[in-house]
Amino acid sequence: VLKNISWYTERSLTEISLGSLLILVVIRTIQFNMTRTRDKYLHTNCLAALANMSAQFRCLHQYAAQRIISLFALLSKKHNK
Repeated sequence: VLKNISWYTERSLTEISLGSLLILVVIRTIQFNMTRTRDKYLHTNCLAALANMSAQFRCLHQYAAQRIISLFALLSKKHNK
């Protein structure tokens, strides 16, 4: 468990596991890629990394779980268009 991640400026995170932090960084990379760079391979690889890790998700931080749901909602909206 990590305490007080000062470089993660999106939200103040106290007592978050390393796995949850990794999920947040990958999701942030995916959302940045969707809005700005639109690199197909980066997008595919980040989603594949999340899918491969998903079987091992345990005791996620509530913010990481919230971001996973919001990413799913965003991807489903784009898919429906």
